[in-house]
Amino acid sequence: VKNSIKMLLVLVSIFALALVPMLFPTSANVFIRSWHGTIVRSFVRLASNTYWPLKKFIQGATYVTYVDLNEKSHRRIPVHELPSKKSRAVRFCAVSDTHEVEHLLEIPPCDVLLHCGDVSFQNGDGNGEYYAQRVNDWFGSLKHIQHKIVIGGNHDRFLQSLDISQKRKLFSNATYLEHSSVEIPAQGRSIKIHGSPISILGKSQNTGFQYA
Repeated sequence: VKNSIKMLLVLVSIFALALVPMLFPTSANVFIRSWHGTIVRSFVRLASNTYWPLKKFIQGATYVTYVDLNEKSHRRIPVHELPSKKSRAVRFCAVSDTHEVEHLLEIPPCDVLLHCGDVSFQNGDGNGEYYAQRVNDWFGSLKHIQHKIVIGGNHDRFLQSLDISQKRKLFSNATYLEHSSVEIPAQGRSIKIHGSPISILGKSQNTGFQYA
């Protein structure tokens, strides 16, 4: 009963915090959205780390869009229902927008993991390199995946203040791409992957790698 009450309080609190930006559509909205995002992110991270049933609930709800290029088909399925990989097939797993809670993801067995940007939240709130190191540690924990590739995103503006060698050192357990390519061996063949963090300038306050 106590655990059920705790779970209910967690969900109600997250819902209440999600209403904050809607209730304050004023000139102070920028500050409020920043405060609100930080609180929600911290709350979810704390709850998922300390309250085991919530973490299992989130992981248990993980879905993927499964794309089969041979059959030219795609469908959304729970991650635990992924079909077995076919002989000599190369399986890619693409994720993005992990926003500092990458540890909640259930990554299925694959040959190549692609992280398509936004490792941090709101440009890292001044701690971008710390959160990038957390993601790098997470990459290192995925021993069952041979190749991990990562690019920056519009939430990762802190990366723009680093030179390319610093960025690659920061993601030492993966291959960091920025307007560059890499060739990887997989299932007896060579596959070339190009990565770029560029996105179109929009209304987001997170303007990393954005161009008009």
